[in-house]
Amino acid sequence: MIRMVLMSVTVTVPILAFTLIYKDWYDGGDVGIILVYNLSIETLAYYIFWSLNKFQNRFLAYERIIQFTNIP
Repeated sequence: MIRMVLMSVTVTVPILAFTLIYKDWYDGGDVGIILVYNLSIETLAYYIFWSLNKFQNRFLAYERIIQFTNIP
């Protein structure tokens, strides 16, 4: 969870800094769209990592069941 927060901060802070430095290049709508897309990408990454973690835990449990049923 902490890694996801750090990833979120490392992506959002540079976007905000860039838009504040070059604020005459962008209007408010562009900045809003950039931040919304950033949030949706972070949400997707969180779901992917959560799904992979859940799959790995279930696969490990399955391997343990197979291993414990074949005890000589």
